[in-house]
Amino acid sequence: MSIDKTQAREALAIIESSRRRGFSLHHYQRIAPMLVIWGVAWLVADLSLQFGLATSRQIWPPVSLVGTLACVTVAVLRARRKRSDEDGAGRGTAARTFAVYGLVVAFMAGLFAVTAPLGDRQVHTIFGLAIGLGYALCGAWLGWRLILVGAAIMALSFIGFAAVRDGYAAYMAVVGGGGLLLGGLWLRKA
Repeated sequence: MSIDKTQAREALAIIESSRRRGFSLHHYQRIAPMLVIWGVAWLVADLSLQFGLATSRQIWPPVSLVGTLACVTVAVLRARRKRSDEDGAGRGTAARTFAVYGLVVAFMAGLFAVTAPLGDRQVHTIFGLAIGLGYALCGAWLGWRLILVGAAIMALSFIGFAAVRDGYAAYMAVVGGGGLLLGGLWLRKA
């Protein structure tokens, strides 16, 4: 049985569509734990702020350190599993990821050095916008769901800055932490 050019093109289009979807689903499942980790971290930090358990300078450094260590642990465990693969695909991904993470940290430090002094509310909103942008940019390569998560966090961070007065930290806990947590759970199910 032979197929004509139209049928061959349609079959190749279906194969390519399946390949792209598989790529996105694979990366969604890889990034989902990171979103969950940072979602929980954001919730803990902002709820601590809202209920007066700590100041930003007291809570964010240790929460950020724990979140970073948790993400590194997940990455190391994945790398160990990945080493057992024959093809070695994805080697260097951890190094690139940490390089990007370092560049983002350097950018944020530079941004705050140039724009200082800012209030806690402004700093918090900038982080919400930057984190949302980061996830949206990752989505440009990995899939539309990350674009949606990032765009929602950015928009809701700005809305909170402009409109929410009392309960801002609780609002941001729900928007940032809850957004990342729900986004991570959503991507896990993808």
